[in-house]
Amino acid sequence: MRNFPVLVEPFVLDKDDPVLALALKLHEVTERVTAGEFYEYEIELLHDSIIEYLEMRKNLRSLHPNIFKRPKPKHHFFR
Repeated sequence: MRNFPVLVEPFVLDKDDPVLALALKLHEVTERVTAGEFYEYEIELLHDSIIEYLEMRKNLRSLHPNIFKRPKPKHHFFR
């Protein structure tokens, strides 16, 4: 996941693609969660990023119900 943006960039045709934005938001959340240490202000940023990720996923599920089925188990831990 750490190298995801570098690996995907050559294949991206539309930089405004909402699915790409969702993947990059998940990358951001993953980077923050797996960081070696947190500063106090980063906790609020992580919270906001998680809420934004869940909202983006919910919106994409309504647009693409065949691709974004029910969330996998453990998504509820984000709340």
